[in-house]
Amino acid sequence: LSTSKMASIFSDVKLEPVIEVFDLTRRFNDDTDENKVNLGVGAYRDDNGKPWVLPVVKDVEAQISLDQTLNHEYLPVAGLKAFREAACELILGKDNRALLEKRVEGIQVQGGTG
Repeated sequence: LSTSKMASIFSDVKLEPVIEVFDLTRRFNDDTDENKVNLGVGAYRDDNGKPWVLPVVKDVEAQISLDQTLNHEYLPVAGLKAFREAACELILGKDNRALLEKRVEGIQVQGGTG
């Protein structure tokens, strides 16, 4: 066996530039100034830096938890059909020719990932 290191198959892969918003969060976390303010990704925070959930969000979560018509099933891969159709109609207009001719499709994806 050779004790020399082999070059990684990834050694020629060019690194992408840092994503600014993630770098901003890293810099915020590294900063020791007690008066710092987080201007990056995330949620509202209290004076202890913990996420603060808006009261309206708590109210809606409570309403959803009591709604027996909702479940925790996964959506189809393309997302909720009614949502996709409504989004296409909102963007293109109800009388859009492509919509009327069934030539438009939408895809629902996760958001809030930066």
